[in-house]
Amino acid sequence: MAKRIVLFITVFFLAGIFLSGFYREALAITGEEVFKKAQNINPTLKDYTAKLKIRVSVKLGISIPMRMRADYYYKAPDKVKIKIKQAPSFLNKYPQVFSSNLPDLKDFNCSLDNSQQVNNEDCYLLVLVPKQPMGDLLRHELFVNKKNFTIPKQKFFYNNNGEIEVLSSYIQMNGAWLFKEIAANFSFPKISLSASMNAEYYDYRLNQGLSDDLFKQEN
Repeated sequence: MAKRIVLFITVFFLAGIFLSGFYREALAITGEEVFKKAQNINPTLKDYTAKLKIRVSVKLGISIPMRMRADYYYKAPDKVKIKIKQAPSFLNKYPQVFSSNLPDLKDFNCSLDNSQQVNNEDCYLLVLVPKQPMGDLLRHELFVNKKNFTIPKQKFFYNNNGEIEVLSSYIQMNGAWLFKEIAANFSFPKISLSASMNAEYYDYRLNQGLSDDLFKQEN
């Protein structure tokens, strides 16, 4: 009997140490720290280009399918450009659905919400709310994988119940996490727009030394 009591106390004590360590770790990380880890998952990646195959279905009473190609340019930390041939206007208005680039955190209030699962992977849920009016954007949610800090899911919330959900899958190339495929759903009830988009990324070329001039705003 005494041995059982000692064993029980030992197990209870060790479990307490483990759980207290777990909760300390869970509470130690802040939303800003998660954001920075997600922002810096590719420290050796300076720039890259890729080709895109895009399929779009727009619902305006009837479903209108479209296919198009695009060239994608990325240069860390804040330069992204996409050239879509014959793109519908809503894709040009919301280019962030294609981007691996995150917004400037100084423009947002950042909070860490309850953990979520995406594709059976544990994720941090970051909630970004603009400090000042930012067009029609109300809130940006990022689901950040706890293991590798990729972002398999994002949600954008806009005025008048507008919403975009973006799901991303990744590949590793030369140690860098890059998009494999992105699927996005657009819903803007005020203008009766509903659309879905799928983009496949291929023909990556890394660290070419892209010029800053490539990312200048075109008139």
